Parts: sequence; C-alpha cells; structure tokens
Amino acid sequence: MTLPTSYRKGGAAIASYEFIDLATGRGVIPFYCGDAASGAKLLTTYQYYATKGVTGLSGAAMTLDFDATLDRPMILDGTATINVPVILGNDGGAPETVGTTVKGSVMHYDGTTLTTLTSGAALASQSVTNGTQVNKMATVHGAVARKKFRAGEILRIRVETSAPGGNGHVSVGHDPKGRTSIDEDADDQLGLTGDWVFSTQLIANIPVVINL
Repeated sequence: MTLPTSYRKGGAAIASYEFIDLATGRGVIPFYCGDAASGAKLLTTYQYYATKGVTGLSGAAMTLDFDATLDRPMILDGTATINVPVILGNDGGAPETVGTTVKGSVMHYDGTTLTTLTSGAALASQSVTNGTQVNKMATVHGAVARKKFRAGEILRIRVETSAPGGNGHVSVGHDPKGRTSIDEDADDQLGLTGDWVFSTQLIANIPVVINL
C-alpha cells in the first residue's frame, strides 16, 4: 500500500512509501531504473516508458549506472533489495550453459566522492539452446548503514553482469513500465527470438528513515 508523505524538516524527498514499519520508523521506497532518448540512465520513483528498456552485450561484462539527484535530504538505513531481470541467450551453433554473476550496488555521490553503501550478487545460469534465450530474475540484498543524503546529492544504483563466455550473451531489462515486448537490436537482445516472459522492471527497494 502506498501512503502519502508529510514533509518535515529532515524528512524524505520522495512522495510515497511502498511499506512503513511504525515500530522502527523506517520506510521502503521503490526506485525504477530506466533510460532516456539522450542515452542517460535514470532512477525515478515513477513509472514511464523507457526509450530502449533493455541493454545487452555478447560475451562481455556490463556496468549500468542509474542516477537520481535528490532535491531534499534523505536518510538511508536498513536492507536494500534490487530485482534485476535478465535474459540469457545463445547465439552459437550448439546448446550450451550460459551464466553470469549479477551484482547490484547502492551508491552515494556528493559531487566529488563515489561511495558504495552496500552491494550483493546473484548467479543466473541455465543451459540454452542455440538461437534462443531464457529469462531469469536475479535478486540481490544488502544492508545499508545509516547514511544521510543532502539536497543535490546523487543516489546511484549500479548493476554489473560478468562476461557469460562462449557464445552466450546477457541482456538486462530496465523499463519502468515493465513491458515484455521491446524492440530488439544489436545492442540489446541481439536479434534472438522470443519476448520477455515477465516484467522488465529493474527495481531497487531503498530503506529510508521517516518522520511519523
């Protein structure tokens, strides 16, 4: 259930919480990862149709950074969860196991120093028939020690995938609207057949301190 926020001095800069724990004074804010026509990777609290909605590479590692500039102070404290939708594809001539380690990080940037507040990793792996792809959801968790963000500072979600090796490729979904049918090109799903079988929403659930 989403509840409105009543802003107070030092309160969160976001309009709503996904969950509130009255006993601890903590809330969870879902941030959606997406992209714009400029190519910028965005982190927002609202859902919109991303320009691409998916990024992929064949046989190589990827690093994707999604940023939100906060317009009010916010204090993070608790366990963060990042859900990363991925496609494992095989563009070779025979079936093979395609695997990647998906790492998700919550980061703070004050304009000078980039600090990792927490990170976690999950393995996505499966045998894939040549010319096809399979869908996986990688979920990572990490504890965030209490950290205050000032107005104008940046909250960053970083998603990294390791090189799959062989003829494998990995695509990461990042459409805030969660479309399962997205245009395929050389930079995302490499033209292999099949749509996503579940949402392409890349969501970071961020724990924050709230004023009750």
